[in-house]
Order: sequence, then C-alpha cells, then structure tokens
Amino acid sequence: MFHKLMFDNDYWIFNPKIDPVITMLPEAFFFHAGLMMLALIFLSSMLIYIIYRLLRKKGVQ
Repeated sequence: MFHKLMFDNDYWIFNPKIDPVITMLPEAFFFHAGLMMLALIFLSSMLIYIIYRLLRKKGVQ
C-alpha cells in the first residue's frame, strides 16, 4: 500500500527470479520490523507516562 501511494511508477515491483532483494528481505522481514517499531513506540510511551505520573505524584512540575 505504501508504494502504491508514494510512487507513480512500477519500478518498486521486483521479479523474484532476477532480483535477489526479494530473497534477502522477504515480506515477513518488513512485517516483523513494523511490529517491532510499534512495540517499541508503545513501550517507550508507557515508560514516559509512568515516569510522568511518578514525578507528578512527588510534586515535581
């Protein structure tokens, strides 16, 4: 979906028979990388929120 929105040509479509990038970086790699990014963003947001609540409870502003 990203490529269809961002590029108006079809140069991003690879042929698995001649383009080794498909075997080096399969679709599952990008799926797992995206999940990892979302998890890190969520965990860091929760950590910042917890620190904020603890500091606010102690009276630090």
